[in-house]
Formats: sequence, structure tokens, C-alpha cells
Amino acid sequence: VGAMSALSHDLGAQSVILAITMHSTELVQADRCTVYLVDEPREQLWSCATDSGKELRIPMNAGIAGECRATKQTICIADAYQDARFNQEMDRKTGYHTRSILAVPILSEERSEQVVGVIQMINK
Repeated sequence: VGAMSALSHDLGAQSVILAITMHSTELVQADRCTVYLVDEPREQLWSCATDSGKELRIPMNAGIAGECRATKQTICIADAYQDARFNQEMDRKTGYHTRSILAVPILSEERSEQVVGVIQMINK
């Protein structure tokens, strides 16, 4: 998180999200990766789409990323369609097929009990 803070100061949040997304996808060999940051005042998780740069926002407790944030636990799902927490709507809209999900909380360096974001990787 210290490296993230330094990078975000120099590059801005969107650049940091893009860098983490690219490297995380390569490291775990996932099809896709999304880095969500916590927006406490709005009670949302937000990210920027790496392909369009468009801002994405979801309710803070929504879906797998929301549960990962709330529980501060890594969530590994082998079959997304067999997990009731998985929202199939995005797959229907995009034609993409999510098979597996790995969600990892990003903890604050200063306050280890505070989750500042979630890295969610799809189809490892």
C-alpha cells in the first residue's frame, strides 16, 4: 500500500489502477483484473475500466468485491455460476463467461484493519 500511495501521488489514481491491473493479470495469469478503491463518503467501490478509462461504481457491499471488502478476507471461487454471490448480469450483457474469481483486499498501511480497495481477478 505504501508503494500504491507513492504512485498515486505521482501518477494519479487512474494510472495506479492501470499499473496494478496489468501486473496482477500477468502475475496470476488471469483473463481480467479490476482494482476497486473504497469511496467511504459515497459508500461505493470505484474503478476505471482499463479499456475505455470510464469510471465504474458499485455499492460498497455489492458482489464478491463488496464481500471481500466487508470481511477483509481473500475470496477464491472455482465456479462463479455455482456461487450465489456472483451477479451473472454483466456476463449476459457482454457475452463474456466468468468461470473463476479471486478477490483480495488491499489493507491500509497506517490502519491495518481498514480496507482501502479490492483487487478482483477473473478466470485464473
